[in-house]
Amino acid sequence: MQCGQCHAQLPMIPNLRFCPVCGAQCSNDALFKPDALEGEIIAILQNGKTIEAIKRYRMATNFGLKEAKAAVEAIALKNHVVVSPSASSSIKGGCTSRILASLFIGFMMATAGLAVFPAVGKVASPFLCVGTIQVQSHTYRPVPGSTTVTRNFFCPDGREVTWRTALISGAIYIVAAYLLLSIISGLRSLWKKLKTAR
Repeated sequence: MQCGQCHAQLPMIPNLRFCPVCGAQCSNDALFKPDALEGEIIAILQNGKTIEAIKRYRMATNFGLKEAKAAVEAIALKNHVVVSPSASSSIKGGCTSRILASLFIGFMMATAGLAVFPAVGKVASPFLCVGTIQVQSHTYRPVPGSTTVTRNFFCPDGREVTWRTALISGAIYIVAAYLLLSIISGLRSLWKKLKTAR
């Protein structure tokens, strides 16, 4: 709210009659009406728009983000309105967990996956070779009664591409896992919305 005379931002003081900057009398439109603002915030919250309610409260009061969030939560609590969690925080949290899970899956596929099922490395073929990557397995018996298997990956022209196969196939599986987890997350949120809409 601004002073109609000097256009200075007015402090949010109930029943403020004069502008503290120029001394002009405040019109009824410029008066801070806490009840009207509270009603507006409740209406926004009931539509499930928590972030918009906080933005509106900040715009009306010039409060900081932390104070406005606390005030909106207090209004919701006082009026028994359920405040949905911040959409941005849930998006950030979901995205971070998907990234971490995707990195783990990609790392496991590029290490243990290649050791146990070498065929998983063949997804890297188009990026490394003309043709399909060939796998050579070597079995060792370092100690009697134990067996160690190592695997090397080669292009059809004989170039060894073991490390590059691990890196590229790991990156492919990271991207694939992230996309799959994002689709699952989207379907879960859609299911929740459909359940609440009933």
